[in-house]
Amino acid sequence: MRSKLGLVVALALVVGSTAGCGDVSPRERLQGQVALTILHTSDIHSRLLPYNLQLNHFDAQLGLGEVDSIVDVGGAARMSYILQRERARASRSLYLDSGDVFQGAPIFNYYDGEPEMRVLSAMGLDATVIGNHEFDKGGRNLAQQVQKWSNFPTLAANYWFEDPSTPGASQVGKISQPYHIFDVDGLMVATIGMGTLTSITSIYEMPNSLGITPLQTAEVAQFYIDLLRPLVDVVIVISHMGLPHDHELIHHTSGIRDYLVLMEVAGKRDEDY
Repeated sequence: MRSKLGLVVALALVVGSTAGCGDVSPRERLQGQVALTILHTSDIHSRLLPYNLQLNHFDAQLGLGEVDSIVDVGGAARMSYILQRERARASRSLYLDSGDVFQGAPIFNYYDGEPEMRVLSAMGLDATVIGNHEFDKGGRNLAQQVQKWSNFPTLAANYWFEDPSTPGASQVGKISQPYHIFDVDGLMVATIGMGTLTSITSIYEMPNSLGITPLQTAEVAQFYIDLLRPLVDVVIVISHMGLPHDHELIHHTSGIRDYLVLMEVAGKRDEDY
C-alpha cells in the first residue's frame, strides 16, 4: 500500500455574492479573487514510519528514482514537513484526507488505529472521509479510535446510520457527519464526504452489519451541494469511492469538478512525497 500526498497551491477561486438562508446571520462577503491552498492525502494505510520501496515504472515517472531500485520513502515526518512548508507559503489552506488511514503496516495490527488518529491530529488534519479499511477491525473499533484520539471531523454523506442509542447498535453514527463548514480567514468552505460503496460487503450483510445503509451517491451529493452552496464560497467533495465512481459522480451532478483539473489550473504539482 502506498500513501499519496497531493498539493494544490495558490488555487484562484472567484468568490460570488451568494445569499444566506435559514437563520444564518448576514456577514461581509469577500470580494474578487481569493487564494486557497488545498493539501490532500489519501490511502496512508498506516505507513507512519519510513519504509523501503522497490520502484515500478509509475514510481519512476513520479521522479522517485530508477525502475527496480529500492528507496527509502514515506512516513509521517515527511508528510508533516511538506504540509507545514506549504501551510507557511499559503495565505489560506485546508488539509483534507480521503480515507484508508488504517491497515497496511504492523502498527495497525498492534495498536488498532490509535497511532494513525493521533498522528493525523498532530499534523493538523482538517477533515477526513471514512475509507473501507477503517472498518477492518469493526465499526466499534473505528468509533472508539475516532472518539478518543481525533480532533477533526469524520465525514460520510452517502451512509445512513442506524440510531447508535439503540441497544446493540453500531456506534459509527456517533463519529460521522455528512459535511463540515470551515471559516478559512473569512472564506467559507464546505467539505462533503463520500465513502466507498463497492468494497464493504459487511455494510448491510448480517450478522456482521455495521449499521450502515448505502445511499444513492449522486442524489445525496447534489442535495448537500444545493443545501450548502448558498451558505459558502467554496464546496469541496472528499471521496473514497474510486476514480471511475468519482467521474460518474461529477457527470451526474452540477457544482463540482475533478481536482486534477484544478491542479492543472493551479499550474503546480508537488511529488516530494
